[in-house]
Amino acid sequence: AARAAFKSWSALSSYERGKYLYAIARMIQKHSRLFAVLEGMDNGKPIRETRDVDIPLVARHFYHHAGWAQLFDETFPGYGPVGVCGQVIPWNFPLLMLAWKIAPAIAAGNTVVLKPAEFTSISALAFAAICESVGLPSGVVNIVTGDGRTGALITEHEDIDKVAFTGSTEVFNSFWETIGGNIGGYRSYPRIVRETGGKNFIVAHPSAELDAVKTAIIRGAFENQGQKCSAASRAYVPVSLWKDLEGPLVEETESLTMGDPREFTNFLNAVIDQKAFDKITSYIDRARKSDDAEVIAGGAYDDSEGWFIRPTIIQAKRPDYVSMCDEIFGP
Repeated sequence: AARAAFKSWSALSSYERGKYLYAIARMIQKHSRLFAVLEGMDNGKPIRETRDVDIPLVARHFYHHAGWAQLFDETFPGYGPVGVCGQVIPWNFPLLMLAWKIAPAIAAGNTVVLKPAEFTSISALAFAAICESVGLPSGVVNIVTGDGRTGALITEHEDIDKVAFTGSTEVFNSFWETIGGNIGGYRSYPRIVRETGGKNFIVAHPSAELDAVKTAIIRGAFENQGQKCSAASRAYVPVSLWKDLEGPLVEETESLTMGDPREFTNFLNAVIDQKAFDKITSYIDRARKSDDAEVIAGGAYDDSEGWFIRPTIIQAKRPDYVSMCDEIFGP
């Protein structure tokens, strides 16, 4: 379907393509409350995040790339679309990640086949309904649900011209191997772009304001349950600053509320699944037993109903302690 649609979609003037993106952006704004609730149901994000951050940014991305679509021919002379883009996205920012992938691709005249994460397909399917409602030509955007095997099928398909992937390094490596192993079976040489993993950090200067450092650590580490590659998962704080920061930081961390994502008062919610829960809590248990670390805030967890982990701070005594090096992907 994507290959069949590519010829007419790429031949459409960039101005006309931009009109479709503007229409999608307006429909996302119109149905923003629905999408905010769907993201919370799908991912567990607190509604204050989906309503105030994720969904407004989704609309803005489509507006932004609608503008670029209409300027494409004059701004990028000599450039054109790649073709059919296979896109595989993770579960931590379902609709926002979809917008990052789809908006620039179709603005430039490409068609896409996108696979959302198996945990978080609802908002992607609702987005497909938006595309239908604005009259986007059939085959320009295709949503294919399934587990990791579905993503592998996209990368193996002979008609794929580009693969854009966000997720774990391990999965990306498997895609790379698949494309390399099948290179003679594609109609062209597929381009592959990836965003995988991270271990973000905060470095506090001795002159930093205490409240600014405290806010940066708490929001950076615990929003979205710490489930993002950009999470502030480690902090380096001078001893001269730490003596005044530790108390207020621990107090505010302990005060963070968690529970039903539909409640606006809750700051965070459960992590995505049992596998993530087990991995994250193993670091807490390890720190409790270690002479090189101390759990100074949080540390409680419960999987009797949902996978809840209190926001936790581990004070490491060595810069190479495991929690300072590994991507934990949790609060």
